[in-house]
This record gives sequence, structure tokens and C-alpha cells, in this order.
Amino acid sequence: MTALSLAKSYFPLGKTVMNILECTYEKGWRVIAAPNFGGQGDSWPCFVFRRLKDASSPPELLFGSIKDSNIPGKICLSGPSAAKVGKAMMEALKAVPDNVGVTSEKDSYDDDHDVVLHNVHITNGMGGFSLKLPYFP
Repeated sequence: MTALSLAKSYFPLGKTVMNILECTYEKGWRVIAAPNFGGQGDSWPCFVFRRLKDASSPPELLFGSIKDSNIPGKICLSGPSAAKVGKAMMEALKAVPDNVGVTSEKDSYDDDHDVVLHNVHITNGMGGFSLKLPYFP
């Protein structure tokens, strides 16, 4: 139950999504798009798959999700190369304005992800009291 928690019940569980993607890829399907639907205050991210005519062995997958609403400034990574990619992302982000304090650490909400980067500024946030689009990159 997340009613009295900062955890978002709809935020993707990284290791769970990875299991679904790996199973789907083993059956010869590939992600071709990842649109996000919804209106003001709603968010329904999804995957669009296409079945390959001749499925080769699936590539190694890495799932990333940006958490910038209730606990802003997180990039969550899940998959076999999450540690390597997370380290490279952290170093690259430190060169981007407002990202000097990026760290790699997990809190109690991050158990289903392999690596989590904190203090990341890659969107404009909620954009409250502004005409800006919220969470725009």
C-alpha cells in the first residue's frame, strides 16, 4: 500500500519490467516505440512491440526510468550492465550544469532497480505557476 508513502504505485518496477522485456525478446519481439499517454496529471507509459520475421538471439537489455515527480532527480537503471552504464552516466552528467552533485545510491524506494542516480536535473520539474510544460527535458 502506498497511500501513506512517497512511493508511486504506478512507477515501473525495474527488475519486473526487465523480466517481461527479456521474455518478450526471447519470443522474437522487439520494442519499436515507448510512447507516454495521458493528460494533465495522468501518465500511462507503454511499450509498442514488433515481431521480427527472423529472430536472432536477443541483445542485452537495459531498462531506464526517470523519477522526477514526487521524489525528483532520480534515474533508475535495471539490467546486467546497469552498474557500468550508471557509472558512465554519473560522470557524464557531472559535466552538465546543475548536475555536479549527482550520486549513485539507493533508498528504500529503489529496491527493484539495480542502480539509481540521485540529484539529477534533466527536466524542468513540475513547472508549477508557469506556462512551461511540466517535466520537459
